[in-house]
Amino acid sequence: MLPAISEHDLIWMAGLMEVEASFYPGSPNGASSNLPWVALKMTDRDVVDRVGRLWGVSTMTERRPDPKHKDAYTIRARGRRAVIIMWLVLPYMGRRRARRIREVLDTAAFHKSGPRKVPEVVATADDFKEEAEKLVCACRAGVLAL
Repeated sequence: MLPAISEHDLIWMAGLMEVEASFYPGSPNGASSNLPWVALKMTDRDVVDRVGRLWGVSTMTERRPDPKHKDAYTIRARGRRAVIIMWLVLPYMGRRRARRIREVLDTAAFHKSGPRKVPEVVATADDFKEEAEKLVCACRAGVLAL
């Protein structure tokens, strides 16, 4: 689950994600997976930590070998968590980012292994849309606990 978030934080986060986040349809480690993921990478640790708290994830540090370069900080959310984050910020995104998020959501598929290890689709990103919409309503009411 994601932690509680205010409407103010949601709008702030969406604005930051508009310029700094990346949205992907598959696994971040190259494994064959249709689980979507979202990442944010910056050199401002306090900002990345704040978004990480909103996403309910930990910050990873990328140490730069050259002392002239700042360390980078990254957060990632994957699967259901990523889908809910994407649905939450989608209404606040510009045309290009919204298109990219829709592309990712349209290709998302949540599988379980069926007989003979044949993947069986058990959910798509659209299955989480209603949940995200309820969260936005709770957010506007000031009682959002994702």
